Amino acid sequence: LGLDPAQERQYLNAILNHFSSPVTPLRVIDRVNFPFEQQLQSALEEELQREKQQEFVAALQNNMASPAPAPPLSPRRIARVKKAGNKRPDNIRNFNPAEFYEPLQCRPASWGSINPDTGDQLFQYTEHGELNPLHSFTVGQIVEYIGKHPLHNHRGPKNSGLKLWVQTVPADSGRRYPDKFSDKCRFTDCPDHFRTIRKGEFRICFEEHSTKRKTDPFHNAGYVHLYCIEKFLDFPQLCKEFNVLPDTRVFREGKNRMAITRDHESMAGIVRDFIGYSKPWQQFTPTRPEEVYGQRPAEYYQYTLSSALTHEHLEKQPKHLQKIREMREGNSIDIHKNNLD
Repeated sequence: LGLDPAQERQYLNAILNHFSSPVTPLRVIDRVNFPFEQQLQSALEEELQREKQQEFVAALQNNMASPAPAPPLSPRRIARVKKAGNKRPDNIRNFNPAEFYEPLQCRPASWGSINPDTGDQLFQYTEHGELNPLHSFTVGQIVEYIGKHPLHNHRGPKNSGLKLWVQTVPADSGRRYPDKFSDKCRFTDCPDHFRTIRKGEFRICFEEHSTKRKTDPFHNAGYVHLYCIEKFLDFPQLCKEFNVLPDTRVFREGKNRMAITRDHESMAGIVRDFIGYSKPWQQFTPTRPEEVYGQRPAEYYQYTLSSALTHEHLEKQPKHLQKIREMREGNSIDIHKNNLD
């Protein structure tokens, strides 16, 4: 990994120009600064994605052979041919949310604790009503966001304007979010290194709009893995005190691709039963000798909503899908069961 003479002295920090190999300062930076601050981490992710796209395009260019020219057709024989195949990509590309939704009228006011380093309030919004997409939050800060939200002041937290929708992550929806980082998990300690919530996983959507919203339903305050909120918080207790709901809405555009019932109608019942009947961890009743009353067990995942939804999904899926997974021999949902750890 030595530098070519033409590449020398290209770094803004002069000391980097004196190393014989770029690997040495990279090791030092990685050891001293990890985990990186969000701005640096985002810049690295963006550059990595750009390199992958360039490599993919180069591979296509190298491997594609030029097709032989087709013989010219007589103008009298040219007919309009209907395009065959999957129309979904075209439908997604041509969909215009502005035909159904209106922009947010004004940016929400910042609120929350004061950051001693910046003097700014913790929760800052974009013009789309989204928490700054470059910000992630500690467990304590997420607790503050949910527990002290200003929207609780009108009707109390259980009927609050802050709604926590239990959703299925939609596919092919990247264009709908205000920012390329909008759909990231907001927990700083998310088990996924890039905080990616993948299609088909379950998530919690933080929605701050009224029930008569006219804005794009993909424009929300933020999202977290359902797995993460169950890992870091007492989610059964949260369900008892705050406005947690299964997402069964129907949007102006028609189908709700984020609905928890997107694949199976029974999923809404699973969520409602969990909200109504699950017990906070301080009331936990042991079912195994190694478990302790009133404490969340070390192996707790089987008691979570994420586990129940995954089990229901696998039970209701077409049988041929499981056979396909077995043939692929990958780490598929039937193996990891949406347990991110």
